[in-house]
Amino acid sequence: MTIDIPYAEMLVSYACNLHCDGCQNYSNYALKGSVETAVSIADMRAWSRRISPRVFRILGGEPLLHPDLAQLIRVAAECWPNAQRTLVTNGLLINRRDDILEALLETGTIIEVSIHSNDPKYLERMKPGMAALKSWIAQGVRWNFGDSRGFIRTYRGIGKHMRPYNHDPVKAWIICSARECVNIYDSRLWKCPTISMLAKPLEKFGLTEHSDWKPFLEYKGLGLDASDEELGEFLRRGPEDICSICPDSRDHYQKDVFNMDFDKRGDRAEVHFPQVDFNKFLEDC
Repeated sequence: MTIDIPYAEMLVSYACNLHCDGCQNYSNYALKGSVETAVSIADMRAWSRRISPRVFRILGGEPLLHPDLAQLIRVAAECWPNAQRTLVTNGLLINRRDDILEALLETGTIIEVSIHSNDPKYLERMKPGMAALKSWIAQGVRWNFGDSRGFIRTYRGIGKHMRPYNHDPVKAWIICSARECVNIYDSRLWKCPTISMLAKPLEKFGLTEHSDWKPFLEYKGLGLDASDEELGEFLRRGPEDICSICPDSRDHYQKDVFNMDFDKRGDRAEVHFPQVDFNKFLEDC
């Protein structure tokens, strides 16, 4: 049985060429490498027999760092031909990835450029990729912008100082932007990327045995061996204890996209720059 769901996403790269403080996938912590191509393909094919999302997104890290991205785009189209399929990228490498252009056009996959900052240094790095994007758009690539300049942290602190908020899980879930999120990772379905990717930064900073984190590491998502009843129950899930990792109120901030100070004290690395009109920025590239 295949169950219709609103949304699913798959992380294909751990690494990223930005270091956005507060990244919900923890790619700001200089994680390395990509998910093995064979694993991603197997996961898509297996879960396509169980779930049918209206929207399916490929993301990272930075997915344009994945060497076999064109193949993954095509497999996603085979698995979910009726879904709105989107490749989410920070756009910095578009000018270096002409190899995925044909796959985007063949499959009708949308390329969504996440805008992360108003920092002039960041904007300068964006220009080559945005110039290439204009060329792709002229050739028929579907696209949009995703404005990620206002972040909400999903945990307190940075690096070895990171801790769960331990706030009210019901209140945290009510304001959560990932309430309909199904995250496919390691052959399992997860509630959200904040929990599916948690082990990696905790391992990096020696926090896997920390008492604050142990309850969250016990969550293992749902495996392919789950029954249809168990899958349906998982997809109907509401607030759970693990939702307490996140804050129970919204506090948007402009994050530092280049922060490499993983020993920084305080809750976040924040910057302040004047707002930029990105439609005009794209026109000028």
